Amino acid sequence: MMRTLHLYDVATGIFSGQSFSTNDIAGFEEGLRLNTPPGHATIEGDIDHLSQAVDLKTGEIIDYRPPAPDSDHEWNSTTRRWQLKPEVQELQQKRAAALAEISALEAQQPRAIRELLLDPDNVDAKAKLQIIDRGIEDQRELMAAATVAVNDAEIAR
Repeated sequence: MMRTLHLYDVATGIFSGQSFSTNDIAGFEEGLRLNTPPGHATIEGDIDHLSQAVDLKTGEIIDYRPPAPDSDHEWNSTTRRWQLKPEVQELQQKRAAALAEISALEAQQPRAIRELLLDPDNVDAKAKLQIIDRGIEDQRELMAAATVAVNDAEIAR
C-alpha cells in the first residue's frame, strides 16, 4: 500500500510543497527520516499545500490563505488561490496587444530603411518610416493610458 506524507514547517504549520511516498513498509521509517529535513514534520492525508496548513496546537489540517503576491492580486475563495485582478488582466492584455502591434509595425521598417539608405532623397521611404513611427507612438500612448486607468482604479479603492 502506497503511503504519502506531506512535509510542513514545525514553526508555522505551512506545507513546503514536498511529500514523501513509498510502498516499502520495511524501510518506511528510515526513508521518512532521511527525507524529512530539519525543522519539518510530516502529515498523511489528502492536502492542498497551497491553501491548507497544519494547526500546530491540534495537528489538524486547516484552511490557509498565503500572503498576497502583491497588490495586483485578489483572493478567489472558490479556487482558493490568488489571481490577478480583472483590471490588471485587462491592462496586461492591452499591453500585449500594443506590443504585438509595435512588433508588426517594426517588421515593416527594413524595406523602407533599405530604400532610404540606397537613396537618401526617397520621399516615399521617408514617409513610410514616419507613418510607422506614428503608429508605434500611438501604441505607446495606448499602453500609457491603460496603465494610468488601472492606477487610478487602484487609488479609488
